[in-house]
Amino acid sequence: MLQRASRTHRPGTERPIFGLRLHQFISKGDTVYASLEADDARHVTLRAQTFVPGTNRAKLLLPLAFCRECGQEYYSVRRRQLDGIAFAYDQRDLGDFNSSDGQPGFLFISRDNPWPTDPSAVQARLPDGWMDGEDISPSLKKRIPFEVFVDAAGIEETGRTSGTRAAFIPAPFGFCLSCEVAYGTRQSRDFGKLAT
Repeated sequence: MLQRASRTHRPGTERPIFGLRLHQFISKGDTVYASLEADDARHVTLRAQTFVPGTNRAKLLLPLAFCRECGQEYYSVRRRQLDGIAFAYDQRDLGDFNSSDGQPGFLFISRDNPWPTDPSAVQARLPDGWMDGEDISPSLKKRIPFEVFVDAAGIEETGRTSGTRAAFIPAPFGFCLSCEVAYGTRQSRDFGKLAT
């Protein structure tokens, strides 16, 4: 019954009547960690650790944060440059915005509704408040999610198209890429937007 209700939409909307959200079944205070892989292949745990057990540090575990509106999960990360062609993704606490060790942000991975790469498709998915007429507001251009390919060890190499396709979202969290709920630019803390 719960499964059927989660697939039935409210009249006139794309939102389910009863949205099943993974974070509703996890007690408050627990952080969920997941490997950087597709939904059906990733390792998920509540145990705070850096790597998937038994992989000899080949698969990184990153903390998840969930949209408070729809439950969409995001990896809470810090993107730091390793050299001229590679970036590494490290664990980051949701409230940590220190940029001295790299750019704080989030990774969004979705096989069913991936972030587009075509500029017109990107504009179509941006919140109305991010547009200035027909163009993207200049002050928000640096906050637009962009496509990256990252391997299970948390490494992105510029120009590589292998690995897991994701979108990097610079912090602070501006809008949900799934339900499209947007937040004002004055709301800089992510605790009201996302739950761990």
